[in-house]
Amino acid sequence: MGPSFRSNKRLGQEETALLLKSSRKCLANLLELSTREGSRYTWELESDEANVSVYRVRRAKKLASKWSNMFQKAPAANEPIMYCAVTQVSGTLEEIVDLFHGNMNDSAEMKTLHKQLHPHLLDMQVLKTLEAPTEYNPMHSVQLLWQAYSMSPSALFRPRDFTLLQAQDEFVSSTGRRGWARSLQSFASPAYPSLELPHGGYVRGSIYGSGHLFTESATPGCIDVVAVMCMDPKSNMPAWTQCMNIKRHVSNLHVLHDILHDRRMNAEGFLGDLDLVPKASVASCYVCRKAFHLLSRKIHCRKCGVVVCSKCTQERNATLDKQGATKLDVCIMCCDTTKYRPSASASERGSVQSGLKARFSNLRSPMQSPCGSSPSSTTMSSLSSQRSDNRFAKTPTRPSSTRSQQATYFGMNPKHGTRVVVVH
Repeated sequence: MGPSFRSNKRLGQEETALLLKSSRKCLANLLELSTREGSRYTWELESDEANVSVYRVRRAKKLASKWSNMFQKAPAANEPIMYCAVTQVSGTLEEIVDLFHGNMNDSAEMKTLHKQLHPHLLDMQVLKTLEAPTEYNPMHSVQLLWQAYSMSPSALFRPRDFTLLQAQDEFVSSTGRRGWARSLQSFASPAYPSLELPHGGYVRGSIYGSGHLFTESATPGCIDVVAVMCMDPKSNMPAWTQCMNIKRHVSNLHVLHDILHDRRMNAEGFLGDLDLVPKASVASCYVCRKAFHLLSRKIHCRKCGVVVCSKCTQERNATLDKQGATKLDVCIMCCDTTKYRPSASASERGSVQSGLKARFSNLRSPMQSPCGSSPSSTTMSSLSSQRSDNRFAKTPTRPSSTRSQQATYFGMNPKHGTRVVVVH
């Protein structure tokens, strides 16, 4: 069970408005951060395993002049360590949105999903939904989350918890490809105090400008995925342990492909016992055509019903009405068939989304401020990008006003006496 924040302070209207305003800026900053060229960040490749490329991201250093030492200020504090992971998964943007939006109001289901993406997740909870998806904007939402993660080695470091502002919205690149962003940014509020002992012994850390970017790839039926994590554990943890913990947070990105694959199989359903081909009537494997012998194991495919050998089958995660979560055998032919086919729910959602595009055309961009600024300076189309290859989608360069948006936002509600700080 997640923590119960017992506080007599609540978020007021002013604090909520500041969080919503900051959510749009956090999304824009995430898009700018992932731009590999022509930005303030440099990318250094550290590993490339399981189709996931992991990069160490650093702020680009300015060239020093011969007069710089005369006006040199005191050295700045160490910047939080940042890692990014890049991969490509088969699927559609609607499937990605269904994956994250389908359980956004259920903390238990959301925890299950994030536990698959981040095995070191201890607990999480949805604190509050500030903006929910609507018919006119089904890919947009803003929520407040609480998450707790173990730190490795766990025998030496206490777990860290975070109060996060999560913003999700779509964007369009300069090449016309659609994308969907999910940003995470720490915020501080007396309404959600730190959970020190005896409430679990968590150390309140901070996460800056992190999240996920999903962009339609140049390869049909594929999505380019970028995961960003910039964490400050708020302790004297050595740099090498910080790197290890942050790197493992993004390096498990390859499981997203299996999650989408299993969801497609579950959406199409599985066969019952009466629909399967009798094993006694089969003498060879349906896939590899090798004859069964005394020590061979005959296995039913729960998708097509045929009998296959152990080498031509895979165990897939399934959720059944009566048994609940279980594992079922599926032949490799059915696995390959559903690997690149979008689920029925995603296809239906895609048709609804395309039908709403005409209704969206005269509306403001979801990330545009309600104060009525010009569309040319605030729409997501202005945050345009170019791609370097099929595996990495270079997201839009930030607008000229992005630098002025990196301030810290404070809000004071006289009635509740609550101050909200979006941590930068």
